[in-house]
Amino acid sequence: MESIRIKNFRSLQDTGNIELKPITVAVGKNSAGKSTFLRTFPLFKQSVEERIKTPILLYSRNGVDFGSYKDVKSIFAKDEEFLEFDFLFKDVILDRKFRRLGSRKGSVSTDLNISMKIDSDVIDVPKLKVLELSFFDNIVEIHFEMSKNNLIHKITINEKEIKFEHKLSFFNRGLIIDRLIFKDNKKEFRYDLEDYSQNEMFRLIEEKVRKGTSAEKINLILKQVSTLNTKEEFLLKMKSLKKPTTWATKIDKLNDKSDYLNEFYELVILNHLEEVLSITNNYMRETFHRVKYIAPIRATAERYYRIQDLSVDEVDAHGQNLPMFLGSLSSRMLERFQAWTEEHFSFKVKIKPIEGHYSIKILYSNGFEVNISDMGFGYSQILPIITQIWYSTVQAGRMINPRMRDIPTIFVIEQPELHLHPEFQAKFADVIIKVINDIKERNINIKFIIETHSQTLINRFGANISKKIISKNDINIIIFNKENEGEATRIQSASFDDEGLLENWPIGFFKPASL
Repeated sequence: MESIRIKNFRSLQDTGNIELKPITVAVGKNSAGKSTFLRTFPLFKQSVEERIKTPILLYSRNGVDFGSYKDVKSIFAKDEEFLEFDFLFKDVILDRKFRRLGSRKGSVSTDLNISMKIDSDVIDVPKLKVLELSFFDNIVEIHFEMSKNNLIHKITINEKEIKFEHKLSFFNRGLIIDRLIFKDNKKEFRYDLEDYSQNEMFRLIEEKVRKGTSAEKINLILKQVSTLNTKEEFLLKMKSLKKPTTWATKIDKLNDKSDYLNEFYELVILNHLEEVLSITNNYMRETFHRVKYIAPIRATAERYYRIQDLSVDEVDAHGQNLPMFLGSLSSRMLERFQAWTEEHFSFKVKIKPIEGHYSIKILYSNGFEVNISDMGFGYSQILPIITQIWYSTVQAGRMINPRMRDIPTIFVIEQPELHLHPEFQAKFADVIIKVINDIKERNINIKFIIETHSQTLINRFGANISKKIISKNDINIIIFNKENEGEATRIQSASFDDEGLLENWPIGFFKPASL
């Protein structure tokens, strides 16, 4: 995912397109909308990981809690406006054949923009009102009938409404819809959008070929011209067919303004719409499944933890399962983790079983060992973060669908500096940058979205840029501004120059209030 845009979500009236670089830093005053922005990611994570009938799951016991639709719809939105989430994916292959082969050779890619416009029903349950997909310079809008289950109100392609004789319904097997079917229960028939569009394309070809041309020849033309691409490429493909001769003669006179061409191209889009929806679902599901969210208040350290023989593959948002996670690591993996923390933070983490319980201990290079409950509060706050980062980095590229290696693992971290000494904050910034550089060498995509109040953290990113350890183009800073509680959030972007100095930075941003 390259960027995200949020509209009418709490105080976020319109964020504009926020580019997600390898490191995206969110800063601003309290209650300015930073947490709302960051928690959008675990919101969609819990939505794709549960079987739900709504487009978003606003509450999850193990995730985030946004309350009800009424709680999240912005007070600054007009009645006719919707809660809206836009996502941009780059270089997406929409042809299922190439995705199945896991190869880009011979494929055609496009930017895919997904816009979900959400309203609520009479009992305040979120409902998908409009789904908009943009690809190959086309905009397809699917409007849903709010008062009836699984019924589509209309489909428009480039603002032109497509007329259907029968009602079009859908099946929802993912975050958004996928299977589209015409049905009439009275006449007991059903057929899908692909059948409909192919029959219509067959009819259009039949108009341009010599009377009596066999169905076999017409289907051969249909197969060659019905590949999803830009309109320009589609027209070139049609004109490149020299047989049958009658077809070639008539088609050669067409241009991109021809009604015939536009009608045919719309049918090509309809023919592939289920495929596009399926791939869109896969991208959304895979993207948010890979989100790793760490909440701002992590679990406090305890002297002993009860042993639970569970396999844990991820540290939870509050770090409560950290002892189980460490206890489930193999001896070899634990040694690798210890070597990593010693290299970057000058300590090792030990997990020690004692009479049905675990104790977590911090071991320093001089041999001094201490229970984490006797350490400063900062250790219990940072340990879940660095553990999840290390493990995801080690596992990066494993067990990932090879056709979706371009989808990033996204770390969403709130206030990593909590209770940390500035020196430790600086080390944390260095580790983030080292992870980004290491992963690039392995051609794997990882992104960090960090909400912070730490001047030390931001200055350390700048220092790494000045030393050419990381490029200024890898870091994006988003400033959330809201002077008064009754105002909508204003979004401002800042960046670093080649010397690691901040540009577009508000004067006195870190200055404390005067007495």
